[in-house]
Amino acid sequence: MLQKKPKCSAYDSAVYSLARREHGTEELRLKLHSKGFVDVEIDEALVRLQSHDYLNDDRYCEAYIRMRQRKGYGPIKIRCELQTRGIASGRIEQHLNASDVVWVNQAQLAWEKKFGARAVDSKEKAKQYRFLQYRGFTSEHIHLILN
Repeated sequence: MLQKKPKCSAYDSAVYSLARREHGTEELRLKLHSKGFVDVEIDEALVRLQSHDYLNDDRYCEAYIRMRQRKGYGPIKIRCELQTRGIASGRIEQHLNASDVVWVNQAQLAWEKKFGARAVDSKEKAKQYRFLQYRGFTSEHIHLILN
């Protein structure tokens, strides 16, 4: 299967993508590859972007965590999502280590938005527990909210 040659350079395409939102290095590499750029050109573009600080995995990680926190997700889910986006575990832990108070507050907000009232029976409590677990909160955070 023949792919068309892209109209602009890998660097220009990457700058356009980064102007819209932050990207991780691996995420941007995959995006450029899907547009038909060759690996050598992609690598050169990524090095150039990093040298100008247009591409920064630390900044991407911080922005992604803030965005997912605002949407009501917990540290477990955010960690998993960042790992699938090619961010190193050490970098994730460095940025994800907010205090437990912050995560409990996030769990509380997510719970209030979804349910708003305490569970009266064990079936309802289990439903609320599963919801918070799906959102990526730890069992310690969930117990503090539901008990």
